[in-house]
Amino acid sequence: MDGEFAPIEETSDRSPSKAQDDEHRWIIGFALFLLGGILLVQYLVGWRIDRWWFILLIIPSGGAFATAWRRYHALGKKQKSAVVRPVVIGLFFLLAA
Repeated sequence: MDGEFAPIEETSDRSPSKAQDDEHRWIIGFALFLLGGILLVQYLVGWRIDRWWFILLIIPSGGAFATAWRRYHALGKKQKSAVVRPVVIGLFFLLAA
């Protein structure tokens, strides 16, 4: 041994899918912020939304369609089942609304 050390390669313990999930968490934060703003306006102005169930079914539908879109662009036509499942879930919530 000549006393020299090889540089240690830094490895990330985060998988690409986890990093992608972290990038899209701002959407959840924005949705909660928007919901809080709507509730604040409703309280201050006296404005009332009677059909909250409709909004609560549309939000997961949009999330499922966004997941299908991301998977389609990431996987292409290689794995159709990975794309079809979120589309079916999104359609279920959309039809229920």
